[in-house]
Amino acid sequence: MAEAKDEGLMDEGTYRLIVIVCLVITLIISPLGIIFNIINIVVFCKLGFKESTNIILVSLAVTDICILMTLLGLTVNANLMAMGGANFDILAAVAYIVLGWPNVLTTRISGCLTTYLTFERFLCVVLPLRVKTILQKKTALTFIIALCLFSMAYSVPMYLANSIGLRFNPMSNQTSVGLIVAENSDVLEEFSISVNTIIEFTSFTLVTVFTLGLLSSYVSSAKWRKEISGVAKNSQFTNRDRKLLKMVLLISIVFIGCSLPTVIGDVVMLLVKDFNIKGRERFLFIASCAIFYNFLALNSLASFFIYLNMSSKFRKCFVEMLSVLKETKTLDTNQKL
Repeated sequence: MAEAKDEGLMDEGTYRLIVIVCLVITLIISPLGIIFNIINIVVFCKLGFKESTNIILVSLAVTDICILMTLLGLTVNANLMAMGGANFDILAAVAYIVLGWPNVLTTRISGCLTTYLTFERFLCVVLPLRVKTILQKKTALTFIIALCLFSMAYSVPMYLANSIGLRFNPMSNQTSVGLIVAENSDVLEEFSISVNTIIEFTSFTLVTVFTLGLLSSYVSSAKWRKEISGVAKNSQFTNRDRKLLKMVLLISIVFIGCSLPTVIGDVVMLLVKDFNIKGRERFLFIASCAIFYNFLALNSLASFFIYLNMSSKFRKCFVEMLSVLKETKTLDTNQKL
């Protein structure tokens, strides 16, 4: 009975099965997401940065690549732990410090960028005459730089609290490489986690609120078009703005849907002390994270298809890129012949 209690709610066999299945799914989604986000960056760079929206979208693509790369590392790491092919302590330390926290950090940055994006579109609806003066390219760049600096700053206590090195394991009576926890780790780690959690819930709540506001505006689009008719001299502006609104709506809805499982998991982590990689429920925690990571990967993958379907400029530029690649390939083939 004591061993069952120490093992937690999920047994090791179930944990391994879930992780392996999630690994296969993630190993399919993540590489595709990386490729598609690289295409996103290239296309938006070709389109230029006359509007702040493109700056945010490129930043989102860069962040998504970072999320997917750390996610690939985490899934491989988790699979190795599940298969028992290497020292659990080493893999757990790498997962927590080298891959896990950077993944969490970039995910929060992505959430904040999505918040900015939805807020920008929300202001376009609420204050159409003043939004150009309020949100400029300089504002977007300042926000991105400040966000990155702040994210690095609140991560410092996490790395002061935890490090990787030689440690003595009293259970096995051996010295091995693993997670080294500082004496005041609880205070330091709790600070970083608390700030991270506040950012997560705040960005998720704000994106939800702004999305509901945008959705309401989109449903009553006839009234909205009438309101901005004084700003636009022709219907072309209105159509472009409506398409951008719809695109941002889809980005936000996908973000909310894919982030909800992680938010729920973090609530459980706050309420259940042992629901973490160090606690008694470590198997359940890792298996849950493997599932959550698939949702994050889907969120990072979906943006390409949203842009392709909702933005005529993006689609046109992408088709032109494919045409150039096809012509170049044909030319190289002919030269070889």
